[in-house]
Amino acid sequence: MKNIFILALIALLAVSCSPRKGAKTSNIATDSTKVNQITLKVVGMIADTSEVNIENGIKTIPGIVDVNATYTDSTVLVSYIRDSTNIDAIRKIITQKGFKIKSANKTPIHFPVTEDKSAKRK
Repeated sequence: MKNIFILALIALLAVSCSPRKGAKTSNIATDSTKVNQITLKVVGMIADTSEVNIENGIKTIPGIVDVNATYTDSTVLVSYIRDSTNIDAIRKIITQKGFKIKSANKTPIHFPVTEDKSAKRK
């Protein structure tokens, strides 16, 4: 009986540690792809719901790597693949959601993205 309990415990641990089916992995880019990062100052964010509204809208744009909206300092930090989208598309979504863009950093920051080698092992 004790052995069955130990085996069940090990099986439960193995299942809980395995990756979930449908879990998103970041296999977005190849070695030649670049990621830009821009910070936008947005007027009108007043609560967590504003953050979620903006983040969900921007995530619908193809080429978005990451987005983080913070209503406490009225900023939206967006990382995107410059060959797939641009700042104008991001601005458009924010204004469609009912917010105004006060300013943006003048030059997007470029980050090289390396290929995720662990994804090839499957």
